[in-house]
Amino acid sequence: MTIAEAAKALRSREVSSAELTKQCLDQIAKLNPVLNAFITVTDDSALARARELDRELGQGIDRGPLHGIPIAHKDLMWTKDVRTTSGSRIFADGGSARRAVLLIFLLLHRQYARRPARFRRPIVGFDPLIDVHRGHSQRRP
Repeated sequence: MTIAEAAKALRSREVSSAELTKQCLDQIAKLNPVLNAFITVTDDSALARARELDRELGQGIDRGPLHGIPIAHKDLMWTKDVRTTSGSRIFADGGSARRAVLLIFLLLHRQYARRPARFRRPIVGFDPLIDVHRGHSQRRP
Protein backbone atom coordinates (compact mmCIF):
# COMPACT_ATOMS: atom_id res chain seq x y z
CA MET A 1 0.00 0.00 0.00
CA THR A 2 1.41 3.41 -0.96
CA ILE A 3 1.16 6.48 1.27
CA ALA A 4 -1.50 7.95 -1.03
CA GLU A 5 -3.52 4.73 -0.87
CA ALA A 6 -3.14 4.60 2.92
CA ALA A 7 -4.30 8.22 3.25
CA LYS A 8 -7.34 7.49 1.07
CA ALA A 9 -8.12 4.33 3.07
CA LEU A 10 -7.86 6.28 6.34
CA ARG A 11 -10.36 8.89 5.21
CA SER A 12 -12.81 6.27 3.91
CA ARG A 13 -12.47 4.34 7.21
CA GLU A 14 -11.26 1.20 5.41
CA VAL A 15 -8.28 1.17 7.76
CA SER A 16 -7.36 3.00 10.96
CA SER A 17 -4.16 4.77 11.84
CA ALA A 18 -3.76 2.33 14.72
CA GLU A 19 -3.90 -0.61 12.28
CA LEU A 20 -1.33 1.01 9.97
CA THR A 21 0.92 1.76 12.93
CA LYS A 22 0.61 -1.81 14.20
CA GLN A 23 1.58 -3.13 10.75
CA CYS A 24 4.63 -0.87 10.71
CA LEU A 25 5.64 -1.90 14.22
CA ASP A 26 5.28 -5.57 13.26
CA GLN A 27 7.57 -5.03 10.26
CA ILE A 28 10.09 -3.20 12.45
CA ALA A 29 10.06 -6.04 14.98
CA LYS A 30 10.53 -8.56 12.18
CA LEU A 31 13.26 -6.80 10.18
CA ASN A 32 15.17 -4.65 12.67
CA PRO A 33 17.22 -7.52 14.12
CA VAL A 34 18.67 -8.01 10.62
CA LEU A 35 18.70 -4.41 9.32
CA ASN A 36 19.49 -2.65 12.59
CA ALA A 37 17.72 0.45 11.22
CA PHE A 38 16.08 1.64 14.45
CA ILE A 39 17.86 2.60 17.66
CA THR A 40 14.74 3.30 19.70
CA VAL A 41 11.22 2.09 18.89
CA THR A 42 8.37 3.71 20.83
CA ASP A 43 5.59 1.15 20.37
CA ASP A 44 3.26 2.34 23.12
CA SER A 45 3.43 6.05 22.35
CA ALA A 46 3.12 5.39 18.60
CA LEU A 47 -0.06 3.37 19.10
CA ALA A 48 -1.47 5.91 21.56
CA ARG A 49 -0.84 8.74 19.09
CA ALA A 50 -2.38 6.69 16.26
CA ARG A 51 -5.56 6.17 18.31
CA GLU A 52 -5.65 9.90 19.04
CA LEU A 53 -5.37 10.68 15.32
CA ASP A 54 -8.15 8.17 14.57
CA ARG A 55 -10.40 10.00 17.04
CA GLU A 56 -9.59 13.31 15.36
CA LEU A 57 -10.49 11.93 11.92
CA GLY A 58 -13.71 10.60 13.41
CA GLN A 59 -14.52 14.11 14.66
CA GLY A 60 -13.85 15.58 11.22
CA ILE A 61 -10.46 17.05 12.13
CA ASP A 62 -8.08 16.47 9.21
CA ARG A 63 -4.63 18.00 9.61
CA GLY A 64 -3.57 17.29 6.03
CA PRO A 65 -2.66 14.47 3.66
CA LEU A 66 -0.31 12.76 6.11
CA HIS A 67 -2.75 12.85 9.03
CA GLY A 68 -2.69 9.35 10.56
CA ILE A 69 0.17 8.04 8.42
CA PRO A 70 2.86 6.41 10.60
CA ILE A 71 6.32 7.95 10.31
CA ALA A 72 9.77 7.29 11.72
CA HIS A 73 12.06 10.08 12.88
CA LYS A 74 15.77 9.98 12.26
CA ASP A 75 17.81 9.78 15.44
CA LEU A 76 19.08 13.31 14.81
CA MET A 77 15.72 14.84 15.80
CA TRP A 78 15.82 15.56 19.53
CA THR A 79 12.64 14.37 21.18
CA LYS A 80 11.31 14.90 24.66
CA ASP A 81 11.34 11.81 26.89
CA VAL A 82 12.74 9.58 24.12
CA ARG A 83 16.36 8.51 23.92
CA THR A 84 18.03 10.46 21.13
CA THR A 85 21.64 9.57 20.42
CA SER A 86 22.28 11.49 17.18
CA GLY A 87 24.44 8.51 16.29
CA SER A 88 27.00 9.58 18.89
CA ARG A 89 28.47 7.76 21.85
CA ILE A 90 28.22 11.02 23.79
CA PHE A 91 24.44 10.55 23.92
CA ALA A 92 24.38 6.73 23.99
CA ASP A 93 22.96 6.72 27.51
CA GLY A 94 19.94 8.66 26.28
CA GLY A 95 21.22 12.22 26.54
CA SER A 96 18.44 14.75 26.50
CA ALA A 97 18.05 17.61 24.06
CA ARG A 98 18.80 20.08 26.83
CA ARG A 99 22.08 18.36 27.61
CA ALA A 100 22.92 18.23 23.91
CA VAL A 101 22.33 21.94 23.46
CA LEU A 102 24.35 22.68 26.58
CA LEU A 103 27.21 20.48 25.40
CA ILE A 104 27.28 22.09 21.96
CA PHE A 105 27.19 25.55 23.54
CA LEU A 106 30.05 24.68 25.87
CA LEU A 107 32.15 23.23 23.07
CA LEU A 108 31.59 26.27 20.87
CA HIS A 109 32.27 28.62 23.75
CA ARG A 110 35.48 26.81 24.56
CA GLN A 111 36.63 26.85 20.96
CA TYR A 112 35.67 30.36 19.94
CA ALA A 113 34.89 32.71 22.79
CA ARG A 114 37.82 32.17 25.11
CA ARG A 115 40.68 32.33 22.61
CA PRO A 116 42.34 35.30 20.93
CA ALA A 117 41.01 35.97 17.43
CA ARG A 118 43.98 34.45 15.63
CA PHE A 119 43.51 31.15 17.48
CA ARG A 120 39.79 30.81 16.89
CA ARG A 121 40.05 27.53 15.06
CA PRO A 122 38.20 24.34 15.82
CA ILE A 123 39.97 21.54 17.61
CA VAL A 124 39.61 19.20 14.63
CA GLY A 125 41.46 21.66 12.38
CA PHE A 126 38.79 22.47 9.79
CA ASP A 127 35.86 24.83 10.08
CA PRO A 128 33.62 24.55 7.01
CA LEU A 129 31.79 27.74 7.91
CA ILE A 130 35.02 29.72 7.87
CA ASP A 131 37.25 27.86 5.40
CA VAL A 132 34.67 27.19 2.69
CA HIS A 133 33.04 30.60 3.05
CA ARG A 134 36.38 32.33 2.52
CA GLY A 135 37.01 30.13 -0.51
CA HIS A 136 40.17 28.40 0.68
CA SER A 137 41.09 25.11 2.19
CA GLN A 138 43.28 24.36 5.16
CA ARG A 139 46.78 25.86 5.09
CA ARG A 140 48.12 24.79 8.43
CA PRO A 141 51.44 23.09 9.17
